[in-house]
Amino acid sequence: NNAKNWQLNWFDNAKMTVDGTSSYSGPLKGQVNYIKDAIGQSPVVIKVVGVPNLYVGFNHRALHNSGTREGGDQVTIQEYTGSDETTFTSYKPSKLVAKLNANGVYVADAASVTVNSVNTTTGIAEVTILNCWGYKGGGPCNTAHGSGVCQWNGGCKD
Repeated sequence: NNAKNWQLNWFDNAKMTVDGTSSYSGPLKGQVNYIKDAIGQSPVVIKVVGVPNLYVGFNHRALHNSGTREGGDQVTIQEYTGSDETTFTSYKPSKLVAKLNANGVYVADAASVTVNSVNTTTGIAEVTILNCWGYKGGGPCNTAHGSGVCQWNGGCKD
């Protein structure tokens, strides 16, 4: 569960945040390929800032994760449903909102996650994440700003 990985501070040097002023296109590695204390490795979990925040990870079915029953070899997305998300001072539930294969797309109010490819040999999923919460003072493209479409630069195109 990507939200719990973030909450428990696992994979600390392989975490990334995509806020309303940024986007990401690149590799997302499965947790089984995480290298403890290695600097500069590809992210294992990506937090997409919004309301609610989304947590994206690649559930690579290999090694100690070979027996996974749900979302194996897929990019999974959870949202944190608790009210104390900034500090995670106590347990709060998270919810699985998407399981994506290659060419899969998940669209939230102000963000989208696209899985460009999945390589189960290398344990890498190539993803593109767009986030528009920072556009014109915040808010999603498709509610606060009409029917706009989130763009690569974090803005909305009307």
